[in-house]
Amino acid sequence: MLSLKEINLMSTILYDADGVRIYTHHSFEVSDKLSENLDFFLEYKGNIYAGTAFSLNCVIASMDNTVIDSPFSNYFWVPYTIVIRKFSSEYLIASILDIISDKTVVLEDVVCKQN
Repeated sequence: MLSLKEINLMSTILYDADGVRIYTHHSFEVSDKLSENLDFFLEYKGNIYAGTAFSLNCVIASMDNTVIDSPFSNYFWVPYTIVIRKFSSEYLIASILDIISDKTVVLEDVVCKQN
């Protein structure tokens, strides 16, 4: 099993301040709307959380590219997912920081606690 140090060496740290670290092993540079999604990790208050971010474009493209008879053309459901307006690190960071600061949100309802 990889140590946290080894994992961090293989990842891109998107944000690291005020006791919050957000990182990913993926890139925001993608070739099409259907690829505008990535897995991310959040270190906060001594815990590690994992989640997935989809752009709004990706959600719409996924639903539009689904067979009409499929229920997936009517809804989009993915556990531990954040839908961000634009597929960028800035939108992902802002969204996560907003979620953390919102006292009405239970963090474990949004991202999956890893430890």
